[in-house]
Amino acid sequence: MVTGHSGIHMMIREAAHRFVKVYRYRLRPNAWNDYVTIQAQAAEVYRQFVDYRAIYLRSNQDSSEIIELNFFPDEESYHAAIESVNQEPLIHSLFAKFKEVMAEGTEIDEQEYTQVLLHLSSGSV
Repeated sequence: MVTGHSGIHMMIREAAHRFVKVYRYRLRPNAWNDYVTIQAQAAEVYRQFVDYRAIYLRSNQDSSEIIELNFFPDEESYHAAIESVNQEPLIHSLFAKFKEVMAEGTEIDEQEYTQVLLHLSSGSV
C-alpha cells in the first residue's frame, strides 16, 4: 500500500511484464519517408517469427532524433525471433538501407528494459 500526495491510500498490484528493446538514433534530413518504408518492411519480417509491437518517437526539439521501442512477450521470445530474423536475407538489405538513412556519425544506442504494468486502485485503510 502506498500513500499518495493527497493522503489517499493506493493498492498497487503488478501485472504482466514484457521485454522491451529500445533504440535511439538520428536520421538524415529528408529521410523520413525512406525510414518509414524500411521500418514497415522490417516489421513484416519480424512478425513472421514473433508477436511484437513497435512504437517510434520523433523528438519535438530535433526531428532527426528517433527513439524506437519494441515490445516482445518476453526475453526468450525476443532471442528466438532474432535468431530466425537474422537468417532472412531481406533483413540484411533492409539494415543496409537503414544505415543509409541514418545521420552521418550516428551510433545506434541500444538498451533493454522490462515493461512493468501497475494496476492502481484507491481504497481506504
